[in-house]
Amino acid sequence: MGLTQVPAVAGGVTHNIQAFTSSTTWTVPTSAKYVDVLVVGGGGGGRGGFRNTSNCDLSGFGGGVTIMKDLYLGGTGSISITVGSGSNGTAGSSTTTRASVSSAAGFSAFGTYAYSQGADMNNTSGAPAYKGTTYGSSIGFSSDTTQANYAPLGLYTRTTGGTQLMQTTETSTGPTNAFLGVNSFGVPGGMQENNGSTNSAANICGAHPGHKVTGNNSIFTNTLTTLDFYNLNSSGTLGTATAGTSGASGGAGGAGGIAGFGGSGALCRSLAGGVGGQGGAGAGGGGSWPGTVGNNGGNGGNAGTNTGSGGGAGANTGSTGGGTGGTGGNGAAGIVVVHWVS
Repeated sequence: MGLTQVPAVAGGVTHNIQAFTSSTTWTVPTSAKYVDVLVVGGGGGGRGGFRNTSNCDLSGFGGGVTIMKDLYLGGTGSISITVGSGSNGTAGSSTTTRASVSSAAGFSAFGTYAYSQGADMNNTSGAPAYKGTTYGSSIGFSSDTTQANYAPLGLYTRTTGGTQLMQTTETSTGPTNAFLGVNSFGVPGGMQENNGSTNSAANICGAHPGHKVTGNNSIFTNTLTTLDFYNLNSSGTLGTATAGTSGASGGAGGAGGIAGFGGSGALCRSLAGGVGGQGGAGAGGGGSWPGTVGNNGGNGGNAGTNTGSGGGAGANTGSTGGGTGGTGGNGAAGIVVVHWVS
């Protein structure tokens, strides 16, 4: 996306917004003295379904989300921009062996100032302010002592045990923390909701960044309504997530997620004809189970372009018959957005 300029308002201030959807080197304009930066890591692909009568397999998780405010660049030089790739969903299996997991998604970076990790191959959401290959509750200097993997440095707040430098805690209700630094903030990408074996479709959605609880927005709200400042809504920079598909004679595939980024793909409901869940922000919907056990499962939907969100899970087939599990949806590449006034 090219440079967007919002017309000057009272006082003569012009808002400049530069969105990067692929890796490049940015020549800093002379007017960009202080900038605001949004960095979103790549999203994970959903896992394909297999022959099983219970549980849905993993959906793709979201990339980490990091924001820096008032970063001083001085209006000179150049910045290396890294936009993390999303990972593809995996094919379904026609046996009782689980389908393969997706590969790790790539991290995004604004130079060495701000990083956001991509979702990993074991379907753990990406962390903010980190680009290394440690994931989940292990993130922190106790497990990764390479300081260059952390930017910006800061604290994760915790519900118990005070605060720890670059340490995250994940519970049954999701991360209990947010990254806090000087003029910076971030949350982990969305993690999938509970398995759909007993829950209604409304409770098997993908989740928003910073949460594993369906429907709850984190402190960092992630719908495009709040992103107009970065002009992502009117420019169409972020793509639209797609719905999951229906299994053979089964219920409907789950809807794609609302406009936004960093959300988790959705699961399916583990019942004959069970419908798919709706994806989290920017994420793909879950495939649906077939109407008759043993037929093909529905495919997971894809995340919207450059949302850093996850793909939906492919649905299972049941334990009998000759069906094949649905294919997992693709995760999306992340994005880097820079804003300054002139």
